[in-house]
Amino acid sequence: MLRRFAQALHCDRCARTFAANERSVDLTSTSGVSARVFKQSFWGGTQIFRSPLVSFAYERGWRSSFTWAGFPGDQKEFDMAMTYLQNAYGEVLVDMSCGSGLFSRRFVRSSKFAGVVAADFSESMLIQAKQFFDEDVSMDARWLKSAEC
Repeated sequence: MLRRFAQALHCDRCARTFAANERSVDLTSTSGVSARVFKQSFWGGTQIFRSPLVSFAYERGWRSSFTWAGFPGDQKEFDMAMTYLQNAYGEVLVDMSCGSGLFSRRFVRSSKFAGVVAADFSESMLIQAKQFFDEDVSMDARWLKSAEC
């Protein structure tokens, strides 16, 4: 059972308490653990996506440039994902590494899922995702759940 406290989320099963705020819950392995217990290290590719500048630029042009690397484009990728996820229709979908929520918003709009959880390691990406959700008047904000993980 998970219980929400003012600035934390506690899991009775694993007896861990995870840091939280009004925007997100930190579900990383270092959340609520003394630095002596676990030393977290990052590689450069992880850190770049934690930059607010990258989070801002991601959907505003940078993501579309991925076609040079063989990505088929947003719509084709979404269509592929929906085909793959057909067996999950009616269930809650967890969009891990959601980034700025580009596909999370499309999953919500599809109305194929009971709920969509947008989760990302980067708090700045989650902040950007929340901004996009808030700006899209067709979105029901209750559908967005975000967790930093």
